[in-house]
Amino acid sequence: MQKWQSSQAHDWLTRELVSLKGDRKVTKLLCFGLGDMALMAESEKTREVQIVKMCQHAVAATLAEAFSPLSPDKFEAFAQDPAYSKTSKELLEAYDIQVIGEHGAGGFALIDDESIVYCRYPKVPMSQIIADLARPAIIIRPTMPGQLIGMLQS
Repeated sequence: MQKWQSSQAHDWLTRELVSLKGDRKVTKLLCFGLGDMALMAESEKTREVQIVKMCQHAVAATLAEAFSPLSPDKFEAFAQDPAYSKTSKELLEAYDIQVIGEHGAGGFALIDDESIVYCRYPKVPMSQIIADLARPAIIIRPTMPGQLIGMLQS
């Protein structure tokens, strides 16, 4: 994580995220389906998957780090994934990201107009669920495999 935080990519991402915020009030981050970070069996494919999961969580920590000082209220960060191991939960808590609702609607109930929603490849129809709940300030999700975009609500 320290290597990521000192990288040019981290600095660029932080600047871009802050510019996306504009004048929107943001008070929480909700992350869905980022995957378990605990080490898996050694093979080239599993190492690649593990790196992707670690990167997804580094982005989540960067989101929380970038928006927390900009929030007029207390900023909170949450993550939900039924696959989280005890190790992953401890790592997330070390970065002030609360693990919630292992199953069910736990995280979805927290989505509101002041939320950032970050999801990679959750096994639920995120767009449809979010549309029925609120209009988050920022939604960060892939539209196709390998593509990550920030969709801003007007």
